[in-house]
Amino acid sequence: MTDVEFWSLIDEAREASRGSTRRQEAVLRKLLGKLSKDDVAEFAIRYDNLIRKAYRWDLWGAAYVIGGGCSDDGFWDFRSWLVSRGKKIYQAALKKPESLAKAVSRTDRDRAWKSFLNPARFVWAEQTGRPMDECPGLGSNLGEQPVGEEWSAEELPKLFPRLWKEFGR
Repeated sequence: MTDVEFWSLIDEAREASRGSTRRQEAVLRKLLGKLSKDDVAEFAIRYDNLIRKAYRWDLWGAAYVIGGGCSDDGFWDFRSWLVSRGKKIYQAALKKPESLAKAVSRTDRDRAWKSFLNPARFVWAEQTGRPMDECPGLGSNLGEQPVGEEWSAEELPKLFPRLWKEFGR
C-alpha cells in the first residue's frame, strides 16, 4: 500500500460519510475488507505511524484549546480525528497547528473525536481469524513524552491566538 492509496481510502470514506465520523469508520472498514490482509496490515502500520508523528506538544496544545481540555486518551482521539480529515489538513496541522482554526468547526469539536478509530486491526482479524493484537503495527506511544516543548495552560492564548479566539474560554 502506498501513501497515495492510504490517503485515497481515507478520503473516499470521508466523502461517502456525509460528515459522520462513525459512518466514515464503517465505510473505511468496508473498503479495507476488499483489500488483501497484507494491504490491511500496511494500512494499520501507516495509520499508527501518522498517529505517532502527531504526538507533539504543539498539537496537544491546539487540541486542548479546541476541546476546552484534552487528556492523554483525548489526545489519541484527536490525532485519530486529524488523520480522518485527510492528508492536506493533517500535514498543515503538523506544519502549523493554528491552521486548524480553518479546519475545525464547533460541530467538529462538539462531536466526540473518538468516533473515528482505525478499523484496520478489526478487518485484519476478520480476514485472518487471528486476534487483532497480532496485526502488524507500531503500537501506542502513550506514556512516552511528546515531541517538542511542553506548555502550561496559561501560555495557550499566546501560543494559539487564532484557536483561542475561536475556541478558548
